[in-house]
Amino acid sequence: MEIVLNERIALRPVMLVQGETGATTLAFSLPQRNAGCELAALRWQLRATNTQSLALMVADLEVREATGGRFLLPWTVTAPFTVAPGPLRITLCGTQGEDTVAKFLLDGVTVAENAEATAFPDAGPNYFELALLRMEE
Repeated sequence: MEIVLNERIALRPVMLVQGETGATTLAFSLPQRNAGCELAALRWQLRATNTQSLALMVADLEVREATGGRFLLPWTVTAPFTVAPGPLRITLCGTQGEDTVAKFLLDGVTVAENAEATAFPDAGPNYFELALLRMEE
């Protein structure tokens, strides 16, 4: 099956914080039908790549009913998506069986560095644990 939709969606800037989990939910509103395809009947995934760490993360999305010929795809941000700071390149992928039918590319989501996580200097070696290891040798 061919991809019937391949669109770019510009979001208002969304700032997440490094290490954040469960604090932010974004809900994407899409039309029930587009280009002759019943979008609400597809299986949806959010695929994200951190453009600095190049890590790929995937989340399954559940279709929620909405009004006015649209439906919602809520995504609660989890820790794997905020491990590293930097912009996220996000794609909403709608599939039917093994075929990708619709793709929406999203811009505007960035993970900010958590100042608390980087404010403390390296504690250095744990001398107590090193001493125990030497005693066991």
